[in-house]
Amino acid sequence: MQLNIYNTAVLSLVFSGLFNWIILYVAKSIEFKKSSNKIEERLVDKNIPPLGGVATAIAFFIGVSFLGEADYNFALIGLFAILLSIVGAIDDFFNLEWKIKLFFQFLFVAIPVFNLEIFLNIESLFNFDFNNVLNYLGSILWIVLLINAINFIDNMDGLAVVVTGSICYQSVILTYLLNQNKLTDVSVVLLFVILGFFIFNFPPARLYLGDSGSLFIGFCLGFLSILFTWNSGQDYTLSYTLSPLILFFTIPLLDFLIILEGRFKRGVSPTTGGTDHISHRLLAKGLSEKSVLLIFKVYSIFNFSIILGYVFLNTVFSIKYYLCNQSDDDMIDEVEKSLAPIKKQLIEHPLYSKIKTVEDLKLFTSYHIYAVWDFMSLVKKLQLELTCTDLPCGPHPHPEFGRLFIKFVFSSLKHFQPTK
Repeated sequence: MQLNIYNTAVLSLVFSGLFNWIILYVAKSIEFKKSSNKIEERLVDKNIPPLGGVATAIAFFIGVSFLGEADYNFALIGLFAILLSIVGAIDDFFNLEWKIKLFFQFLFVAIPVFNLEIFLNIESLFNFDFNNVLNYLGSILWIVLLINAINFIDNMDGLAVVVTGSICYQSVILTYLLNQNKLTDVSVVLLFVILGFFIFNFPPARLYLGDSGSLFIGFCLGFLSILFTWNSGQDYTLSYTLSPLILFFTIPLLDFLIILEGRFKRGVSPTTGGTDHISHRLLAKGLSEKSVLLIFKVYSIFNFSIILGYVFLNTVFSIKYYLCNQSDDDMIDEVEKSLAPIKKQLIEHPLYSKIKTVEDLKLFTSYHIYAVWDFMSLVKKLQLELTCTDLPCGPHPHPEFGRLFIKFVFSSLKHFQPTK
């Protein structure tokens, strides 16, 4: 059953709230303190169930199922997100060694990255060519870093929800504006299942996210950041949009790096719990938990305004830079190069092998004519917008657009010339 995104969002919120309530009800009489020999300093030491992540993960996959049949990419990523959540749930009860957790993180991230051939285009950013080796390694490290940063930020009632929820709504807005509709839908579902959990995690918390939840959400957000077409590979951009990508995760990354630096200086293992996070330092200044959450929320809004400004200003200036520094022939060559894989798919389409008679050809052209009509209508619209078609004839405000358009038209027409 496929629903629109509005109904899916509501159902995701309801299922998340319901499943978290069930876990809270069932777990009332169970002891949930980790079995560990390590001496750790914690902000609180309460018998609160750390299984909110399990309920959130289940609600997320039910919500995504309402969006329709998932494609292979999302299905594979979802499978390994579940597996990592299971590892987190085991750690919530038995306190796995950090080496074991890190091993599974790298394994579960690397398999979909290599299998789906998705990565951040780091090599192009630095003008290297290592046959995508650096891209793959950098992308795996990036996602593992985010997983652990989100895990570290889960250190105070409601904080992980506020931080990850803010990242989700930023992703919703930006992917929607840039027509990344599939990612918009997934981000909406993730946002609303997180909100369903927030009901039980708002200070004072009755449920904790646990490693099962923080690892799961970090994994999902990490892959969303890779799947989002920051790394479109277009050489004309002034700077690749890795900067706003990093800005999305400013809060968890800053907290993570500050903790690492401080604990290394004190000779303390980074994997040991402590009260040296940014949120704890704000609490030590006398602020309440709700005030700290408000500070993080306000900062996320400010941060997002910077991201939007950067992305759209960068787009405007990149286009101007491209038009001013590329010849028409170079631009046409780049367009044709980018379209080459799609043209190859069209040329090798199995439909052509089905055309064996004149009647088959007539049937094909009776439908194909609409594609040609659509193309010619688009060409005519661009001609009206980009060239001078009025009387008396006069210069267009942007002659470079018109000149480029005419060359595109002649370039496309040459493919229709008869060959001997």
